[in-house]
Amino acid sequence: MKSVWRSILFYSCLLFQCQVLAATCSCAGVPLLNSMQSGSAKSGDWLLAASIERHEINDLYAGSKKINDETHRERRVESLLLEVSHGITSNWSVSSLLSFVKHRRQIGISEGSVSSARGLGDGVVLIKYTPRRLGMVNRFAYSLGVGLRLPLGENTQTQDGLLLSEDMQPGSGAQGYVLWAYAVRSFSAQGLTQAFAGFNASLNGENSRQYQFGNEQNMNIGLAFQSEFPVSLSVALQVRNSQADRRFASTVPNTGGYWLDLMPVVQYKLTQQWALRFSSRLPLHRKLNGALQFTSSEVYTLGVSVQY
Repeated sequence: MKSVWRSILFYSCLLFQCQVLAATCSCAGVPLLNSMQSGSAKSGDWLLAASIERHEINDLYAGSKKINDETHRERRVESLLLEVSHGITSNWSVSSLLSFVKHRRQIGISEGSVSSARGLGDGVVLIKYTPRRLGMVNRFAYSLGVGLRLPLGENTQTQDGLLLSEDMQPGSGAQGYVLWAYAVRSFSAQGLTQAFAGFNASLNGENSRQYQFGNEQNMNIGLAFQSEFPVSLSVALQVRNSQADRRFASTVPNTGGYWLDLMPVVQYKLTQQWALRFSSRLPLHRKLNGALQFTSSEVYTLGVSVQY
């Protein structure tokens, strides 16, 4: 817990010092679109959100079998994510997601085996269309979105004069296209219990190093509950499919695969406008490409949002 609070303090200071931060966990099993808030802003409304994500990437898999790692390798990604959404009309809204990323990898117990990088990276801009919204009479709503993944940061950082590998770079260095969809069904006029489903896809381009991160699709389905107190809970199953990365048009070994996670979320409303949110991603099943591949073991997110 101490290391988590140190991370929160570090990124809080960073947010205070920097006016604009933009990056992505563009690799290492951290899909950027999964970090966006669901739904879309109403006409004239603004939604601002900031969150800290911590990914521990220490599980070693051979296909769907977890393997004991004897190299004492430790891999961590910490991200500060900033999201802004605005309702343009009753049906149309725009959302953008920016972030700052800190990578760290250590193999063995020697400090000389530590690799690290931080900086601005990719961002996402989405245009959303919402023909139906939840109301006292209407109990079904959905939104559709399309947008761009923008290479806003570096992908050529070095350490000790050596170029860092793609999975350690803050950005992908390549433009991409994104598709997004969200639907929700309320079981009562008050909307205290809801079922929801979401989908997003990323079509990634090739960067100047002739490296292309694999195209990926993410889908989640779950239930949300609102109590008489200012606390809401949700739980979802999340499926991710990622194609293998490519370099010089050839498949990169030990990249891509399938992931199935359980995602619980707790949200506490401080006021009508402000809310705190905590979520986690718990691994249920993996089926990964290649002989051996490291993947996420723990994912935690703590965030705050305001709507006005």
